[in-house]
Amino acid sequence: MAILRCFGILILIVAGAGLVGCSTPKTFPGPNGITYTEQKNLQRVWIAEQFNFTGYDAVYVSETQAQIAPMGEDLKAFLLAKKNVRDECAAAIQQTGLFRLVTTRQGDIPQGAKILTLNTYITEFKKGSSTPRYAAGQSTDASVIKVHGQFLDGRRLVFDFESRKTGEPQPWHASGGFMHDEDIQLPVIRSLAKHLAEYMSRTARGK
Repeated sequence: MAILRCFGILILIVAGAGLVGCSTPKTFPGPNGITYTEQKNLQRVWIAEQFNFTGYDAVYVSETQAQIAPMGEDLKAFLLAKKNVRDECAAAIQQTGLFRLVTTRQGDIPQGAKILTLNTYITEFKKGSSTPRYAAGQSTDASVIKVHGQFLDGRRLVFDFESRKTGEPQPWHASGGFMHDEDIQLPVIRSLAKHLAEYMSRTARGK
């Protein structure tokens, strides 16, 4: 009987561990009545039922818009970030191989092609500082960018995400001097684009 009791307890422990591993992802309210689901790398995602990024000829990545307006010395870096969000997303999506064409120019899309449109909006931005805080070798302030993105099939929303990326503090070296704005912000944007493309690839494969 003691052995049976121990066996029963073991089954309960294993079952409980399985339930913990299969916990329901967190959800968050999104725009226009949608509900985001927590996702490891993109943070917040919503996807339409039975949509998986397949069955399309092309993706048009439109010019990145902004819901904030940085001023002063951040403005130049911000305008560069807007361009880089568009270009890096297009490059990362192209590498998935899911589409025959990924472009940032509407004129490139053949007539009659079935397309997805990706619209992106920067909702938070911090350039990061290239000024050494104490002495040579100290880290600079980290860069931050938050992007709200939407994929549209015509006018129908099929995928929506919000992703906030924080860059690792960049080293400053006496021999190299100050870092350029692009050097500080670009790795953060590339990370965001990479995680978006990875999510698309996994979804297309049913994972």
